[in-house]
Parts: sequence; structure tokens; C-alpha cells
Amino acid sequence: DAQSIVREAAAAGTPTPIDRLAASLSMGASQCSKALRIALASGFVRSDGNSVSPPGKVIARWLSRYSSQPVAPLLMVPSITHVKGLRPAFPTIMHLTDLHFGKEGHAWDQPGEIPGVGRPPHDRVKLLDTLVQDLKSLQDEHESLWPGIVIVSGDLLFQCHKESVKQAVDFLSNLSSELGIERSHVVLCPGNHEQNRKIFAEEPKAQLASYTEIWNKFYPSGFRLLPLEWSPGGYTHVYRLENLEILSLNSCEDLDPDPSPNGSYPKEQGYIGLQQLQVAGKLLGQEQPPAGCIRVAVLHHHLSQHQWASGVDYSILREVERVIQWLRRFHFDLVFHGHQHCVGLQTRVEDGRYLTILAGGSAGVASTHRWRGGMPLMYQLVYSVEPNQAMRICRSFDLHAETWVASQYEKPREIPIGLLE
Repeated sequence: DAQSIVREAAAAGTPTPIDRLAASLSMGASQCSKALRIALASGFVRSDGNSVSPPGKVIARWLSRYSSQPVAPLLMVPSITHVKGLRPAFPTIMHLTDLHFGKEGHAWDQPGEIPGVGRPPHDRVKLLDTLVQDLKSLQDEHESLWPGIVIVSGDLLFQCHKESVKQAVDFLSNLSSELGIERSHVVLCPGNHEQNRKIFAEEPKAQLASYTEIWNKFYPSGFRLLPLEWSPGGYTHVYRLENLEILSLNSCEDLDPDPSPNGSYPKEQGYIGLQQLQVAGKLLGQEQPPAGCIRVAVLHHHLSQHQWASGVDYSILREVERVIQWLRRFHFDLVFHGHQHCVGLQTRVEDGRYLTILAGGSAGVASTHRWRGGMPLMYQLVYSVEPNQAMRICRSFDLHAETWVASQYEKPREIPIGLLE
């Protein structure tokens, strides 16, 4: 009965009086009241007490496509649809995280991790080559999946190995070249493995010297240079790319060079301070984004615990709800992060606006650091379907086929953008 109410409201397309619904579906008043409560709990329809509002376009389209399936699940798994030749409403985003370039940390340097990396150079399996090959195969099927923007949400290095800075810069440079995008379309933020703990003990404000070096060597002349000395908000940056405003945040403000469980909170925990958010607000200019603009935040640490985590997750961002409320106040639509090396997606609704948090699986870290070796190497793509709708797909690396494949962990998912319809 609840499903019938939702479908009837979707078919009507306009607010429908409750008594008319009860009559058209041959329900008595009490039966209709019970069914309506269940329908409202699904989140697909809303009521002002007298009438039922229809589902938004995204949900209505899903219902028409899967009319024979139950309505109850709130996590929808639609198939990817794309009309060839249509330009996406915003550039496709490729999200990489936790590449961990460095001795014993980067899977693509270890034959025991990926057999193909031990071959002669002309046959060697490489991260960059496999990514580009996968994107080309996806583009043949779905033209809009070619990335126009790359987000790398921290931990380019493993344990801040100084000798791996060049490896990270070369990877970023070659990736942007292969994709045919400007380097300014590659978004970076620092991760905890960019923190040099030896330098931290001697000169705390220079703790992210390696990240500063990567940034200043990668970006072209004329792009903003980062200072060597850290300050609250000093590494915060806004990228304005077409109709996107992408805010890069530093969630490594309060890490300790020698973590101890004796403190009031674990010093490995991420943190974004009040002063940094003040700087970010000034960089954005105003709480309300320009018309048609989609706001995206990028940080390293997790904002919530995902299903792959077990036990207490001490690495979730400290005072996370304070940060989320700030993101809501500035009308952010998407948040990308890494850190736990596991994939996840969570859409939250408050005050009539969607905020979707996308956790990325690691594309490079050794298996011993991928949640007890159980999570594969992964990356994800987010692309536009309509101005108020996006799609997220995840790719996993198949060690036997030596290629990226559709993830068995995360099926394609629709992401609503903007206001609740």
C-alpha cells in the first residue's frame, strides 16, 4: 500500500489530495493513514497534512525504471545512462587518494603485490598506464567519463619519504598530460603521510615541507606558491574551474610527531580548526555560491565510519559535525576524502539541501595497509547526468586480469545535487 502511494504520487506529478489517493487506491481512511506513514518514512514523498507531494525527478525516474521492485530501499542502484554527444553539466571528476609513493608503501613498486611490476620495462604494469588505458575503454562506452578534473585527497607519499617527492610530481605531471588537462585542474590537499615527523620535532611549522615541495614543483609558474611554514589556513585553496568551486582543506592541523594514547584524544585524528575555516570563508567570498555553481570540498581524513571499518575508528575528523555544519552553511554539495583506504558514500539532507560525502579507496597503497589486505586498489569517477544529478562509479584493480574493472564492492550510484525536490 505504501508503494502504491509513492507510485501514484509519482505518476500524478503534482501534489495530490490524500482523500483522492485513498479513493483512487480503494483504501479506507485508517489503512491509507498507516500506508502514508510508511511512505513518508521512505523519504520518497512528503506531505503537508492535506496532500502528498510527488517524488523528485531522480526518484521518479528510478521508480519508472524499476516499477516492479520494492520501494523501501533508500540506497538506489540504477544503471548508468548516457546520451552520446551531450556535454555534462560539470566536468567529470576523477578521484585518486592515498597513492603512498615511497619504499614499502606503494603497491606498484612491489612485485609481490602486483606480479606485473617485476617484468622488464617494456612489459611492466604501471599505475599511470593502467589508469589511462581504463579511462580510454570507459570513454568508448560512455563519452562523458573522460576526466576534466583530478582530485588527489592526500597521502601522495608514504611516511614522508623525501626521495619520493620527485616520483609524486612526475606522476601528477604525466597524468595531467595524458588526460590533456591543465595542471591547475589537478586538486591537491595534504595527508598525514606528508607530515615529516623528524622535522616536526625540530621545526613544527615546517612539518609539511614535502607537501609544499610537491605543490610548488608541480603547479606552473604564476600559480600560487605555498609557504614553507605552516599557518592556520595557509594551505587552504579554492580552485574555480568552470561551474565548480573546489575548496582544498588541510585536515592535518593537529597531528603529533609521537602519537600517544595517554592524551585526551588520539593525536592521529584529523582536525580542521576555526581559523582555517575563517580563511576558507574569505576565499569563497560569500556563503551563497554563484548561480549554477557546484561547491566541492576536498580533505584527507574521514568524516564518518563506513561499513568496511571494524571497531572504534579513531581517525574520523575531530569535531566532525562542526565542520559539516560549516560546509552546509556555505552550501557545499560534494565532499571527497581518503585516509582509511576504503570506499564509501553517504548522502545527508538538512534544511532541504543534499550533502554527499564520498570516501575513496586507495589507488596505490600496499595491501598490508588496505584494511587487513581485504580492500582492492580503487579509484572513483563522478560525472554529471543532469544539473541536479550526478553518478558515481568505482573501479577496482584486478590482479589476475591486470586491468581496472567495475568494482564488486560499490555499484554505480546516483548522487542528487542541490536542493531537495
